[in-house]
Amino acid sequence: MSASPPDEERLRALLRNVADTITLIDGTGQVLWTGGNPGGTLGRADDLWAGEDGFAYLHPDDRLAMAGHLGDLLAAPGHEVRGDYRLRTPSGEYVFCEA
Repeated sequence: MSASPPDEERLRALLRNVADTITLIDGTGQVLWTGGNPGGTLGRADDLWAGEDGFAYLHPDDRLAMAGHLGDLLAAPGHEVRGDYRLRTPSGEYVFCEA
Protein backbone atom coordinates (compact mmCIF):
# COMPACT_ATOMS: atom_id res chain seq x y z
CA MET A 1 0.00 0.00 0.00
CA SER A 2 1.45 3.37 -0.97
CA ALA A 3 1.16 6.48 1.12
CA SER A 4 -0.80 9.38 -0.31
CA PRO A 5 1.09 12.59 -1.00
CA PRO A 6 0.74 15.36 1.58
CA ASP A 7 -1.88 17.94 0.82
CA GLU A 8 -0.80 21.51 0.08
CA GLU A 9 -1.64 22.75 3.59
CA ARG A 10 0.60 20.14 5.23
CA LEU A 11 3.39 20.80 2.75
CA ARG A 12 3.25 24.55 3.40
CA ALA A 13 3.30 23.94 7.18
CA LEU A 14 6.36 21.71 6.79
CA LEU A 15 8.17 24.28 4.65
CA ARG A 16 7.36 27.09 7.10
CA ASN A 17 9.04 25.18 9.90
CA VAL A 18 12.35 24.06 8.42
CA ALA A 19 15.58 25.68 9.59
CA ASP A 20 16.77 26.34 6.03
CA THR A 21 15.41 28.81 3.52
CA ILE A 22 13.53 27.35 0.58
CA THR A 23 12.89 29.58 -2.41
CA LEU A 24 10.91 28.77 -5.53
CA ILE A 25 11.89 30.71 -8.66
CA ASP A 26 10.62 30.65 -12.21
CA GLY A 27 12.70 30.15 -15.36
CA THR A 28 13.83 33.78 -15.39
CA GLY A 29 14.96 33.86 -11.76
CA GLN A 30 11.93 35.71 -10.42
CA VAL A 31 11.12 34.69 -6.86
CA LEU A 32 7.69 33.06 -6.65
CA TRP A 33 7.70 31.92 -3.03
CA THR A 34 10.04 31.64 -0.05
CA GLY A 35 9.54 29.63 3.09
CA GLY A 36 11.50 28.18 5.95
CA ASN A 37 13.81 30.62 7.66
CA PRO A 38 14.77 33.50 5.34
CA GLY A 39 15.02 35.83 8.33
CA GLY A 40 17.64 33.67 10.00
CA THR A 41 19.50 32.85 6.82
CA LEU A 42 19.41 36.13 4.94
CA GLY A 43 17.84 38.61 7.33
CA ARG A 44 14.76 39.07 5.14
CA ALA A 45 11.10 38.31 5.68
CA ASP A 46 9.82 35.85 3.10
CA ASP A 47 7.26 38.32 1.72
CA LEU A 48 10.07 40.71 0.73
CA TRP A 49 11.30 38.21 -1.86
CA ALA A 50 8.03 37.54 -3.70
CA GLY A 51 8.10 39.04 -7.18
CA GLU A 52 11.74 40.07 -6.86
CA ASP A 53 14.48 39.28 -9.39
CA GLY A 54 16.54 36.68 -7.54
CA PHE A 55 19.59 37.53 -9.63
CA ALA A 56 19.62 41.05 -8.14
CA TYR A 57 20.58 39.54 -4.76
CA LEU A 58 23.39 37.38 -6.14
CA HIS A 59 26.98 38.49 -5.96
CA PRO A 60 27.89 39.78 -9.45
CA ASP A 61 30.58 37.11 -9.80
CA ASP A 62 28.00 34.35 -9.18
CA ARG A 63 25.30 35.43 -11.65
CA LEU A 64 26.72 33.66 -14.69
CA ALA A 65 27.06 30.36 -12.81
CA MET A 66 23.48 30.63 -11.52
CA ALA A 67 22.19 31.40 -15.02
CA GLY A 68 23.98 28.32 -16.31
CA HIS A 69 22.53 26.12 -13.58
CA LEU A 70 19.06 27.52 -14.20
CA GLY A 71 19.48 26.74 -17.90
CA ASP A 72 20.53 23.18 -17.02
CA LEU A 73 17.39 22.75 -14.89
CA LEU A 74 15.13 24.08 -17.65
CA ALA A 75 16.75 21.75 -20.17
CA ALA A 76 16.39 18.67 -17.95
CA PRO A 77 13.54 19.09 -15.42
CA GLY A 78 13.82 16.83 -12.41
CA HIS A 79 17.60 16.57 -12.47
CA GLU A 80 19.55 17.84 -9.52
CA VAL A 81 21.90 20.77 -9.97
CA ARG A 82 23.84 22.19 -7.03
CA GLY A 83 25.93 25.25 -6.53
CA ASP A 84 27.19 27.59 -3.84
CA TYR A 85 26.29 31.23 -4.31
CA ARG A 86 26.72 34.44 -2.39
CA LEU A 87 23.50 36.30 -1.61
CA ARG A 88 23.32 39.87 -0.35
CA THR A 89 21.73 40.55 3.03
CA PRO A 90 19.91 43.81 3.85
CA SER A 91 23.14 45.11 5.46
CA GLY A 92 24.97 44.66 2.13
CA GLU A 93 27.05 41.72 3.29
CA TYR A 94 27.14 38.49 1.30
CA VAL A 95 26.51 35.06 2.79
CA PHE A 96 27.17 31.73 1.11
CA CYS A 97 24.10 29.65 0.31
CA GLU A 98 23.76 26.30 -1.35
CA ALA A 99 21.22 26.02 -4.12
